[in-house]
Amino acid sequence: MRTVKKDLHKDLFAAKSGLIIHSSALCDGSNVYLFGGVSGSGKSSIAKKMSGTMVPINDEKNLIQFTDRGITVSTYFTIDGSEEKQYLVNENVTGILKKSFL
Repeated sequence: MRTVKKDLHKDLFAAKSGLIIHSSALCDGSNVYLFGGVSGSGKSSIAKKMSGTMVPINDEKNLIQFTDRGITVSTYFTIDGSEEKQYLVNENVTGILKKSFL
Protein backbone atom coordinates (compact mmCIF):
# COMPACT_ATOMS: atom_id res chain seq x y z
CA MET A 1 0.00 0.00 0.00
CA ARG A 2 1.26 3.47 -0.90
CA THR A 3 1.21 6.15 1.80
CA VAL A 4 1.41 9.78 0.70
CA LYS A 5 2.81 12.50 2.91
CA LYS A 6 -0.15 13.83 4.89
CA ASP A 7 -1.65 17.19 3.84
CA LEU A 8 1.17 17.69 1.34
CA HIS A 9 -0.99 19.00 -1.51
CA LYS A 10 -2.55 21.65 0.72
CA ASP A 11 0.79 22.73 2.18
CA LEU A 12 2.53 23.02 -1.20
CA PHE A 13 -0.35 24.97 -2.69
CA ALA A 14 -0.63 27.35 0.27
CA ALA A 15 3.10 28.07 0.41
CA LYS A 16 3.71 27.92 -3.36
CA SER A 17 6.82 26.01 -2.42
CA GLY A 18 6.82 22.86 -4.50
CA LEU A 19 5.46 20.43 -7.05
CA ILE A 20 4.68 16.75 -7.35
CA ILE A 21 6.05 15.45 -10.65
CA HIS A 22 5.39 12.15 -12.45
CA SER A 23 9.05 11.24 -12.80
CA SER A 24 11.99 9.07 -11.86
CA ALA A 25 14.71 10.58 -9.71
CA LEU A 26 18.23 9.27 -9.17
CA CYS A 27 20.73 10.53 -6.60
CA ASP A 28 24.50 10.59 -7.07
CA GLY A 29 25.80 11.77 -3.69
CA SER A 30 23.90 15.00 -3.04
CA ASN A 31 22.99 15.67 -6.70
CA VAL A 32 19.67 14.51 -8.14
CA TYR A 33 18.79 13.86 -11.78
CA LEU A 34 15.09 13.94 -12.63
CA PHE A 35 13.53 12.17 -15.63
CA GLY A 36 10.00 13.32 -16.38
CA GLY A 37 7.58 12.07 -19.00
CA VAL A 38 4.32 10.36 -19.80
CA SER A 39 3.62 6.76 -18.81
CA GLY A 40 5.60 4.31 -20.90
CA SER A 41 8.34 6.77 -21.88
CA GLY A 42 11.10 4.86 -20.04
CA LYS A 43 11.43 6.67 -16.70
CA SER A 44 11.37 3.47 -14.64
CA SER A 45 13.63 1.68 -17.12
CA ILE A 46 16.26 4.41 -16.73
CA ALA A 47 15.98 4.19 -12.93
CA LYS A 48 16.38 0.39 -12.97
CA LYS A 49 19.36 0.48 -15.35
CA MET A 50 21.12 3.22 -13.37
CA SER A 51 20.35 1.77 -9.91
CA GLY A 52 23.76 0.08 -9.76
CA THR A 53 25.52 3.42 -10.22
CA MET A 54 23.08 5.84 -8.58
CA VAL A 55 20.45 5.54 -5.85
CA PRO A 56 16.84 5.74 -7.06
CA ILE A 57 14.67 8.09 -4.98
CA ASN A 58 11.37 7.13 -6.63
CA ASP A 59 10.55 5.89 -10.11
CA GLU A 60 6.90 7.04 -10.12
CA LYS A 61 6.26 10.39 -8.37
CA ASN A 62 8.68 12.80 -6.77
CA LEU A 63 8.32 15.82 -4.56
CA ILE A 64 10.14 18.94 -5.75
CA GLN A 65 10.50 21.69 -3.13
CA PHE A 66 11.92 25.18 -3.54
CA THR A 67 14.21 25.87 -0.58
CA ASP A 68 17.03 28.22 0.38
CA ARG A 69 19.48 25.41 -0.43
CA GLY A 70 18.11 25.00 -3.95
CA ILE A 71 15.49 22.71 -5.45
CA THR A 72 15.30 19.57 -3.32
CA VAL A 73 13.93 16.25 -4.54
CA SER A 74 12.47 13.49 -2.37
CA THR A 75 9.96 10.67 -2.73
CA TYR A 76 6.28 11.56 -2.84
CA PHE A 77 5.10 8.30 -1.28
CA THR A 78 6.40 5.41 0.79
CA ILE A 79 5.56 1.72 0.48
CA ASP A 80 4.79 -0.66 3.31
CA GLY A 81 5.89 -4.29 3.24
CA SER A 82 2.55 -5.63 2.02
CA GLU A 83 2.81 -4.18 -1.50
CA GLU A 84 4.51 -6.11 -4.25
CA LYS A 85 7.87 -4.52 -5.11
CA GLN A 86 6.72 -2.69 -8.23
CA TYR A 87 8.22 0.70 -7.43
CA LEU A 88 11.78 1.80 -6.66
CA VAL A 89 11.40 3.94 -3.53
CA ASN A 90 14.04 5.14 -1.08
CA GLU A 91 12.31 7.36 1.45
CA ASN A 92 15.56 8.33 3.22
CA VAL A 93 17.27 9.75 0.12
CA THR A 94 16.97 13.46 -0.68
CA GLY A 95 19.19 15.72 -2.75
CA ILE A 96 19.53 18.95 -4.68
CA LEU A 97 18.29 18.93 -8.27
CA LYS A 98 21.29 19.05 -10.62
CA LYS A 99 19.53 18.44 -13.95
CA SER A 100 16.11 17.53 -15.26
CA PHE A 101 15.28 15.65 -18.45
CA LEU A 102 11.78 15.98 -19.85
